[in-house]
Amino acid sequence: MPGRLDENLYAVLTDYESDHHGAYTQIVGVGVRTVPRLPEGMVAVRVPAGRTLKVEARGQMPQAIIDAWQRVWKHTESGGTPARSFTTDLEVHHPAGADLYVAV
Repeated sequence: MPGRLDENLYAVLTDYESDHHGAYTQIVGVGVRTVPRLPEGMVAVRVPAGRTLKVEARGQMPQAIIDAWQRVWKHTESGGTPARSFTTDLEVHHPAGADLYVAV
């Protein structure tokens, strides 16, 4: 992919219907500096700036990412602060594991 920022894999979770029980859109791809002409079937997503809660997923995949999301859901269900905003969340997958940036 021309203009690729790094070797990370990104997953953007957005368009939440309601909360973590409702439908949402997930788009998986790579980070790029600019968006030239995209091949047919591809989309570009800009992740808006905002406050996030960072949750690290380390260890054997996919269990580490499952455990990280379970920690996020527990935080949400318990009414933890800061509260989730259910706007746009981001997963950054890298050699050490993954980092979740959950919008609050």
